[in-house]
Amino acid sequence: MNYLELVNEAVKEAGVELDPLTSADFANPNGSKMYDRFKSWVSLAWQDIQADNKEWFFSNVAVVSTLRPRIRVKSALDPAGAGFAGNQYFNGNIVIPVVDEGYFITGDSTLGTGELFLDVTEDQDLSVVLANMEFVEDTLAPDPQSFRISVGPGYAVSEIDSRIDALVKKDVNLLIDGSEFPIKYVPWKNWHFDLKNEYGRPRQYTVSPEGFVHFYPNLKDNAVISAYANLLPQVLTAYSDTPRGLAPKFHQAIYWKAVASYANYDKDNGLWQQANRNYMKMMTYMDRDLSVAPRFAESVYYGG
Repeated sequence: MNYLELVNEAVKEAGVELDPLTSADFANPNGSKMYDRFKSWVSLAWQDIQADNKEWFFSNVAVVSTLRPRIRVKSALDPAGAGFAGNQYFNGNIVIPVVDEGYFITGDSTLGTGELFLDVTEDQDLSVVLANMEFVEDTLAPDPQSFRISVGPGYAVSEIDSRIDALVKKDVNLLIDGSEFPIKYVPWKNWHFDLKNEYGRPRQYTVSPEGFVHFYPNLKDNAVISAYANLLPQVLTAYSDTPRGLAPKFHQAIYWKAVASYANYDKDNGLWQQANRNYMKMMTYMDRDLSVAPRFAESVYYGG
């Protein structure tokens, strides 16, 4: 069913005397505010169902993305607003070539309060970079850009894939220089590395309370990450939108949950019990059939 059909089905099962919506009047229905209420109830029902169980296969996706070595900087000063990418930064004999800007965390770089991630050229000996070291781009420039090194290079999940909400907290794979390495997940409460600026081939990763993915040791080389992730909830908008990845036989769960919302609004306890009973029945079927734990296939990079 599409969004239009789900709304019309919810109206019908609720016993409300409204003419069925059509593709022509769905966006701006006339005659009753109840149309907009049912549209909202159906949309929210689908969002709630997607959030109910992160193990359902339609809530997960395999993601593949390239990650670069990076540093986290604070007190970033960029008075001209030109950005930090494509520049080299110096502190004595230490040089950091910045390839690109990553996730901007907070502050204002034009005022010297910016905090963000900077991707750097691989094969640099970043382990010698210590926290709070001052780096300046070019002291001869009229408006030199500068920053201090901070601890905790990380990756926002939206950088890995804009469709996702969070990585599934299971092992991931990293492909580095043609070889694949399994990286173990460690819960944040068991993470004992204090986000040190140690660089090498990662052995473990975690997800911080800020929502950033951290490796230990931090990436020293470019890597391709392969992982499973939770998708951001789909929001039904257009009349033709269909519930992403959900088999039609389970669509009843959406409109029965919407009917339950109507019954709660109308204070109709009998209808609410009927709608909730039908909704829970469908959810039981979904738990039975759709809760498939994600796993990676056998690596194609091992020659065994």
